[in-house]
Amino acid sequence: MGEYVIYRGCSVYYRLMSKMVVFFKGVQWRTVLSSTVFICSVGGLVGVVFFAYFYGLGILNPGNVQWLLNGNDLEQHYMGWVFYRDAPWSFPLGMMDQLPYPYEIPLTYTDSIPLFAIPFKLLSFLLPETFQYLGLYGLLSFFLQGALGALIVRKFTSNKIAIIIAAIFFVAAPVFVSRMYIHTALASNWLILLGIAAVLYRHAIVKLGVIKEVLVWSSILTLLVLVHPYYLAMTGIFWVAYLVLTFQKQWRRIIPLAVIPPVVMLLVFWIIGGFSLGGSSGAGGLELYGFNLLAPIDSLGWSRLVPAQGLVHGESFNFFGIGAIILMVLAAFIFVKDSLYKSLFNRLKNDKRFIVAGLLFVCLFIASMGTVIRLGSTVLVDISVVVPGFIQGVWGFFRASGRLFWPIFYLLLISALGIVMWSLRRQPRVLIGLLLVVGLVQFFDVTHSPSGHTARFKAACVADCTPTIEASKEERTLVAYIESIIKDDTRIKHVFYISPDGYMEPDDYYMFANVIADNDLTLNNGYFARSPEKKIKESVLKTREEILSGAPLAKDTLYVTNEHEFVDKADEKGRSMHQVGEYYFIF
Repeated sequence: MGEYVIYRGCSVYYRLMSKMVVFFKGVQWRTVLSSTVFICSVGGLVGVVFFAYFYGLGILNPGNVQWLLNGNDLEQHYMGWVFYRDAPWSFPLGMMDQLPYPYEIPLTYTDSIPLFAIPFKLLSFLLPETFQYLGLYGLLSFFLQGALGALIVRKFTSNKIAIIIAAIFFVAAPVFVSRMYIHTALASNWLILLGIAAVLYRHAIVKLGVIKEVLVWSSILTLLVLVHPYYLAMTGIFWVAYLVLTFQKQWRRIIPLAVIPPVVMLLVFWIIGGFSLGGSSGAGGLELYGFNLLAPIDSLGWSRLVPAQGLVHGESFNFFGIGAIILMVLAAFIFVKDSLYKSLFNRLKNDKRFIVAGLLFVCLFIASMGTVIRLGSTVLVDISVVVPGFIQGVWGFFRASGRLFWPIFYLLLISALGIVMWSLRRQPRVLIGLLLVVGLVQFFDVTHSPSGHTARFKAACVADCTPTIEASKEERTLVAYIESIIKDDTRIKHVFYISPDGYMEPDDYYMFANVIADNDLTLNNGYFARSPEKKIKESVLKTREEILSGAPLAKDTLYVTNEHEFVDKADEKGRSMHQVGEYYFIF
């Protein structure tokens, strides 16, 4: 019996190996190397190389969080993950209950990337006590940026070398690089490229059948809310364009495609708590942070060759980069010289769907300028007084509307690459040489710019950072005091921050956040992308009145403020206080 089993096993193994040999002999390796997977992989590798050169690899260490504690929005994103990780599971899945207590806030409004945070929370028991994933997410974003850029360019040329070089323009796009470790979730420009690729490859997607077509767009729209809701407009517009361009009165296909993906997206957004904010998701800024007409040429320090002009607000940053500008000027010259505009007009004339799709992006461009249109420091038009309040409320969800120009930036870049590649299609060596020179100009212009140099220097320091949280002397003193209080009085479960307007400054939040998280306390306030601001303010003002009226205070709460005038009034009421640095604890 044993000999028979061995015989049968060897026989199966032999047949399997024979089939594998036949298979590999029949593989067209040239086809494999020129396949979509290969092109995307090499394009992604361009992004990885850029990442390693620019940021180094120290930030990939999941235990290294020192570089995240920079007192800016990056620290907010990391602390959002810390509080979410420690929060008990509840429904919706993305809620955290430690702040702003007694209200909850969804993870998505701390810009902590639910796409990564929720799975890592599931695996939390396997992770070290100190853990961050923002470094890994940045690396993945650069890979996807290069991969999708290469996939898009592949529609315009079969020259693999030219495609790989073109990936440089996507991974070295200033709007992408400058955001990565400031607003990491917002730097997910690959979501825009994903939408563009879906439109460019729409014929192939349609051939998959309606079920897979719906699945593709359901997945894309779901990714948007799992990364950052801002991309609902910036990538969602490509879903609408896709519907327009593939519309053939095939209602059995178009209705599911128009209905199911947004329903799935809204369902996922509900599951992760996107609708559980408990306050307005809108914010001011439409009059300040819109797209400035000079933004494409104002580097704000992100150019080695073009000095910062200081005419554009940082939230309106949309500098193209010198290499991209050269490419676009060259493409514009070819567009006029070779009368390509005639072909474009004929296409629009013969197929009205392209006109409708084009109008979508005209509307997006108008929306990107906000309620005040500026040319540098000059105000051209102010429409804030004529736009109805409810429209400004919906529009205000995007706050820094200048970011809505990003899809147009990538469409201009892709169009320029397409025109140049078409013009030089019979001169491959010239095409490769041109793209290489202009691509390297873009690379060095961005990476060796004043702002780029600063970012690289900070990233280089990361490798020397210890994988622990190094608090300032003031913070250590504050932490020691709070921990001594809760050790002496085990009833203390909450910290209540008091301010004149109910708002908590970022510096104050970062001062308290770690000790709150480490000791499983709650905090009534915080610094968030969006919050139940009205409820927090009402609670703070009510508590201020109670303290000044002499009313009894909760015994399980530490009340703290750094407002000297309020402290003097509380002292007059006989309140017991203790000063730690600039903060006063009221008992």
